[in-house]
Amino acid sequence: ARPFEKSKELLKAGLDFVLIEGTNTQCAAFALEAAKAKVPMLIEKPGAPDLEALRKVAEAAEKARVFC
Repeated sequence: ARPFEKSKELLKAGLDFVLIEGTNTQCAAFALEAAKAKVPMLIEKPGAPDLEALRKVAEAAEKARVFC
């Protein structure tokens, strides 16, 4: 394994999925990046600062056709 300095580098590494953990705001932002990169994800709950942000994550994952 090797460290990654930026999340975009990690998401281009051919992962099976990512486990996203951090603050609510961080989780939502990283989840949107993962969806954009079409990488399936598991998100630590609650996963977003509010319901609207969580819906955006769910919509992005659905649009990218990845598990969220």
